[in-house]
Amino acid sequence: MPHLSALIHTTLAVCAVAVVASACCGAPARERVLPGAPASTRMTAGVREALARLKEGGWDAKRRVVVVDVAYQRLLVLAGGGVEHAWRVSTSKYGVGSEPGSYRTPLGLHRIWRKSGAAARPGQPLKHGEPSDRADPEESVGRVFICTRALMLEGLEKSNSTSRKRGIWIHGTSAEDRIGRPASIGCVRMRNVDVISLFDSVPEGTLVYVTDKG
Repeated sequence: MPHLSALIHTTLAVCAVAVVASACCGAPARERVLPGAPASTRMTAGVREALARLKEGGWDAKRRVVVVDVAYQRLLVLAGGGVEHAWRVSTSKYGVGSEPGSYRTPLGLHRIWRKSGAAARPGQPLKHGEPSDRADPEESVGRVFICTRALMLEGLEKSNSTSRKRGIWIHGTSAEDRIGRPASIGCVRMRNVDVISLFDSVPEGTLVYVTDKG
């Protein structure tokens, strides 16, 4: 059946072209559906908003700052007007917000008020931020553990003043397979090798801005 064979080949060719076009022209959507891909360093509207708010918060562009881009599930380290690092992350599966008990990721201006876990092995669980082989799970269902390093956030705005009390951290995780899509219960999860790099590159007091603007 030559006509059927030709039709199948034509259909496959059209699908292949559509996939390529989607990858080239639909970068934001592609970043969301392929969590294993490298994090983009694109300066999106959300990142530009973050930079403006960071400058209002006292950033002079010479020091490193951190931007958590919820819309694209990535974390950026910026300095001197450019992106130094970009990593995939996982923010809350419940969305964004600062309400106690909401398990959401808070938006807005924060700072790293404490770093802990420097002595932990890569992938080692943390208990109250310190290395332990008997750590409390981040979630009671599925036993997802906080691992490797923890950078604890303090909200600097009225809208996110609950962040420190809520225990909002940037941290490593035992659920690395979920990185790249919303899956946490409020914190910002990173791959364990990535959170070590972040931990080593920014000091306590570093400004962090969390945005969900696409």
